[in-house]
Amino acid sequence: MHAAPARHSPSHRTSRSARVLSVAIVTLAAAAASSIANGADEIDLELSPPHSLRGGGFWQYRVMRGSELTTCGMPNTRAIFAWHTVHGENLSQDTLTCNVKLTCGGGLCFPTSTTSAKAVIAPKGQSTVIRACMKPEDMYQIDAECQQRAARAPLKIPPNCKYDAVGAPPLDSFYPMASIRLREQGPVDLAFTLRAADGAPSDAEVVGSSLSPRIDEAALKVLNNVRLRTTCPGTRFEMRLNFDIDADGRGTISFARQP
Repeated sequence: MHAAPARHSPSHRTSRSARVLSVAIVTLAAAAASSIANGADEIDLELSPPHSLRGGGFWQYRVMRGSELTTCGMPNTRAIFAWHTVHGENLSQDTLTCNVKLTCGGGLCFPTSTTSAKAVIAPKGQSTVIRACMKPEDMYQIDAECQQRAARAPLKIPPNCKYDAVGAPPLDSFYPMASIRLREQGPVDLAFTLRAADGAPSDAEVVGSSLSPRIDEAALKVLNNVRLRTTCPGTRFEMRLNFDIDADGRGTISFARQP
């Protein structure tokens, strides 16, 4: 596990500055992190050094804090807290499974003083793994570990056999509102059979979970509502659906054919 002490933005480095490590500036992460770092409503607190993966590539995490104070939704409470988010960033060509734990050193944290979560992160992608509320001046600790997802046996697809989408409702409409609110995201790998040259897929199943039951269920709904065309009727294929939340907080869904 990789642990890091609390870090604060320069505007909060007062008498505690001796206990606060400086934020690591890692050029390697610039491209992968740009969509997060440019968010106008969040302040960068910490960027971990890149951690190497056994099969090659790197991952890291980023901690950010909301720029506005809030009550965290707690009644009879003054707006003295701020939402803190921990983002996992995948700098490799592999799909990663990450475990992250945030421990708050202050007296009041929401939802609890220790928050743990898992996330699947697509290649060259990022994901919000934890969202917790605490006072801006509170210390915290991050424990994180990521590893490559175990490879599955590839499907036996004949050469030059492919499929294309020829009809589908707006994909983003299938993103669960609860998942958007909780910032649940990630890739879902689906397997399915195209029994006809043009039509709906059948025998669909999740073969690579996002680790969110809501997202996985939504992925199956998307697949059951698309019309596909193939050059090889009767073939079993795979598809990856990527569930992402953009900088404006909107849920977006995109798909990619799997080899």
